[in-house]
Amino acid sequence: MLGLFYLNHPDYKQKIRGDNARKALKYFELARDLGYLKAYFHLAVCYESGQGVNFPNRETAKAYYKDGALRGDSECKSHYMYYVMQDVSNSGRTEDYHFAYNYFRDVLISDPQITETYYYLGHLYECGFGVGKDSSISMAYYNKGAML
Repeated sequence: MLGLFYLNHPDYKQKIRGDNARKALKYFELARDLGYLKAYFHLAVCYESGQGVNFPNRETAKAYYKDGALRGDSECKSHYMYYVMQDVSNSGRTEDYHFAYNYFRDVLISDPQITETYYYLGHLYECGFGVGKDSSISMAYYNKGAML
């Protein structure tokens, strides 16, 4: 993808860094518009780190991770899980923990090789967030994730 070329070009580390990052962002947007799934991940990374944009924007990054995750991108699913847990931890609402549990369970079913899924599910069971507190289920998830 041309966006990766501009983002990783040797001149990127030099004075024209911003220009290359902006070019990369434009190509990632074009790739997204053309239906290239990985573009969502690359756009999210750009917004999360502030590359090619005026300042980092975690909400926009989260939206791109979510869009990519809903379309099936594994990297987006993994990164979106972090934002889900962060939001849930900040709200502390039971229904948000139920959403997190259901989302993580769905990710586990659709893409069982994402290690973070096991960690987050284990954490929910360890603490009893949105599910009954159960250390044996928690350890089973932690162990399964560690084995990947």
